[in-house]
Amino acid sequence: MLLLTGCGGQAPRTARAPETSASSSPSCPTLVLAFRGQGQSTHGFHGAGREAGQVAERLGPRVVGVRFPSSADGASYDADVTAGVRRSSRLIRSACGRVVLVGYSQGAEVAHRVAAAHPGRVSLAVLMGDPLRDPADQVHTLTLGTGTLSGRGNGGPYARFPAAVRPRVLEVCVRGDDVCNAPLTGRVGPPSATHRTAYQGDGAVRRIVGAAS
Repeated sequence: MLLLTGCGGQAPRTARAPETSASSSPSCPTLVLAFRGQGQSTHGFHGAGREAGQVAERLGPRVVGVRFPSSADGASYDADVTAGVRRSSRLIRSACGRVVLVGYSQGAEVAHRVAAAHPGRVSLAVLMGDPLRDPADQVHTLTLGTGTLSGRGNGGPYARFPAAVRPRVLEVCVRGDDVCNAPLTGRVGPPSATHRTAYQGDGAVRRIVGAAS
């Protein structure tokens, strides 16, 4: 059972892992799939970038950084996301136990689409700076920093989560992050400094892990 703590004025709610034949045990530990942000290096942090890697290693004993193409210039952004979803789907189908997803930025979009495609296998999805964050989706939200979220993800079209997985999704966003909290007219220019730095510090990691475990 996973306890997701609602923040930003939301009451804490309990999220139960799906009832499936796959369960975690010492011989079949939870598989944590971690997804790096656009252009991030695969060196260190389980190959998943600082943000996703640091959170992932605190959520399960077996962390796999999903190696998908991630062009720094964004020229093949959609194709890179598709490749990440495809590789993740293969890993999920071969996993014997529960699966946790942790993603940051472009990696959060990949994890978002994977959770939407495999709702019965995902025990938890932690999405930081998700370009597909839809405030209308009934999932748990953790707002880091001060202020409230008034925007939405800068990507689209959005991939709505099936009802079965919504209680196990944690969207993490910051007011000044114009990737997950962009104005309705969309982001202008490159991602903000807030998007690039807000999820890295130990304090942020502790809050995210605390809300997800």
